[in-house]
Amino acid sequence: GAPPSRSNPEGQPWGYPVLNPNLFFRENGLGPALQLMQARIDKMFREFDGVRIDHPHGLVCPWVYNSNDPDPLHAVQNGARLYSSPSIAEHKELSKFSIVSESQLNKSPDCQRYSDDWVTDLTTEQINTYAIIIDLILNRAAHYGAGKSDIICEVLSTWPLPLKKVMQTRELGRFCITQKADPFNPADIYRRENTRAQDWIMPGNHDTKPVWLLVPERARSQWYNARANILAQQFSFSEDEKNHLLKKLIADPNIFCTYLFAELFLGPARHVYLFISDLFGINKTFNRPGLIHPDNWSMRIPPDFINFYRKKTTTNQCFNLPLVLSIALKTRFPNQETVLNLAQRLSEVSQEF
Repeated sequence: GAPPSRSNPEGQPWGYPVLNPNLFFRENGLGPALQLMQARIDKMFREFDGVRIDHPHGLVCPWVYNSNDPDPLHAVQNGARLYSSPSIAEHKELSKFSIVSESQLNKSPDCQRYSDDWVTDLTTEQINTYAIIIDLILNRAAHYGAGKSDIICEVLSTWPLPLKKVMQTRELGRFCITQKADPFNPADIYRRENTRAQDWIMPGNHDTKPVWLLVPERARSQWYNARANILAQQFSFSEDEKNHLLKKLIADPNIFCTYLFAELFLGPARHVYLFISDLFGINKTFNRPGLIHPDNWSMRIPPDFINFYRKKTTTNQCFNLPLVLSIALKTRFPNQETVLNLAQRLSEVSQEF
């Protein structure tokens, strides 16, 4: 399941079984658990161009809970990390699977078992042990001629140290959802500047509100003003420019959204991802995590989507690619005449788009 997080403070009791670590290996090679994983991965790489790993935590540091608890929500909220629980009283049976020792755990009273910093440090050998299943996937990807950029890891809300170290040492990209960025915390993992080249950056995804709904809702809030200040700073070369742009961002949520999109192209992340709601300017939520509702997963693009999209561009209420690229290019390459000419042409095209 998923422990409590910033996306879903209550947690989510998914009820998914995890691979039995006792069955990973046999004396002559892979055990039945990893054979099953290899068969599934092989099938995917035979039939598709890439693989998206939804919640890679489940392959590296899964959050497990007592399925005998009559209250699944209570159970998942009081679960533990399968491989990071050397001495938890209510989960003594997990101690034999722990990769870390008691001395490697965060002793702060504010640190929860599901906190990203529950594990404080890892040796190379421990990282390699956490990475067993990920390494198997990478091995099979290479067998079928796929690269690391063909593997997308949907890391949402939490990035525990074991998973972070595995992904960093294996150079795997994560999802960076900028609408979740904390403008008051420079170290927040959803800040654009904290991404790496292999990461996938996006303003939102299927589990978040579209920016066209979120941004107007938060207008005039502390988050909105602080986020607008960061955007203005990123796209300005002087204090006067910044103040001028900041006024425009605060006054018009649509302009705010446009610069939120332009930010995606400033790097370091080299993969930009847009969900259909943000692309088309739709202001209805596609899925509300942890909630069973007939409206979830039911929204579709309208049949006349081309006209629908073009109409939205005239009022600056959708993702206008030429305009967004023009803004980003002028910021990234301010002294390159060829690029500036391209940016100007894109700006002109955006008016006809």
